[in-house]
Amino acid sequence: NAGTDILYSGTVAAALEGAICGVPGLAVSQPHGRKDYAQAAALAVQVFDQMMAEKPAPYTVWNLNYPDCDCPKGLVTALMEPLHYDETYALTGSEDGCDTYVLSGRIDESREQSDDYVKLSQGYATLTVLHADLTDKAAQRAAEMKL
Repeated sequence: NAGTDILYSGTVAAALEGAICGVPGLAVSQPHGRKDYAQAAALAVQVFDQMMAEKPAPYTVWNLNYPDCDCPKGLVTALMEPLHYDETYALTGSEDGCDTYVLSGRIDESREQSDDYVKLSQGYATLTVLHADLTDKAAQRAAEMKL
């Protein structure tokens, strides 16, 4: 759940739903296929205790990502920025005769990537504080002035 992938995350969505209802939210993720949850869980307890001690602002979620290694270099804060993919869409048929498009792709390592993705790739656990309000307020005001 790094970069703009958080927009598709059920983990982050569940934590945001809680935050909208006034319940502090912590989303915790680790790489697909990683079977050892103990280390990520232990770090999550530490981060949760810190979050509760700081009394998070309304409508915020703390997003904790554990790296794909047994011994992280540490926990760092990170920005949520766009992830860039090299994507393709393949046209396939379906049983009902309708066209279906299947998306596939990989992260495009030739492009600059999200701060949190880079830090995870370097072996750090990352913490990003997210807010439920995704409105770009400056752009919203500019749009209102043009109406």
